[in-house]
Amino acid sequence: MGTLANGLEDRFREIKISRILAAVAGGYLLLSFIAPLSMPEGTVPELSGRANAFDYATESGWGNKNHGEGATVGHDQSAHGGTFAWTELNPLWAFVYAFGDLNCHQKHERSWEING
Repeated sequence: MGTLANGLEDRFREIKISRILAAVAGGYLLLSFIAPLSMPEGTVPELSGRANAFDYATESGWGNKNHGEGATVGHDQSAHGGTFAWTELNPLWAFVYAFGDLNCHQKHERSWEING
């Protein structure tokens, strides 16, 4: 067997790391569907948050405030199902919603609704 472009004679390390990363990403993707399906219907209201910020960590957080219906970011949370705090969920579901909260900048009307 000859030397590969990376100077090594095999790609076992790259394959191992690729499988680990695929398992982590695939696991999170799976949890993103399992979490809302496992909670009672209507537990999570329509959310609308900012990117790179925890908007729904607590009931007094930014996302649970009235930002007006026509706002570029956010909305009147009381008109869209009431307050929500992912810190009140079990730790695994809280992780899923925290990761989504931190990375989300969507408005509820542009998002999927799972288990309504």
